[in-house]
Amino acid sequence: MKEEHYKKVVEDFRHYYFMRYNVKLDDELLYIIIRINEMHLDLKKEIRSIERIEFRNGWDYFVYGLGKWLFPCLALLIIFLLLLR
Repeated sequence: MKEEHYKKVVEDFRHYYFMRYNVKLDDELLYIIIRINEMHLDLKKEIRSIERIEFRNGWDYFVYGLGKWLFPCLALLIIFLLLLR
């Protein structure tokens, strides 16, 4: 069933591309184009599933970014310094 669907998609795309651009594509190129399209759709779904974070102003965004990398680095630095003592 999946193979039949893939063959139908390949034939439809081959026909569409030939009618639009008057170019015949080989199967390998069509496979790459179809796979890139599928990956693009999957990526869109994953991006939509990420929770959106909104900030009221630039300062809030700055503090959020600071907390993402500065505080963990400081915590590791403090732990490292305490272990050296």
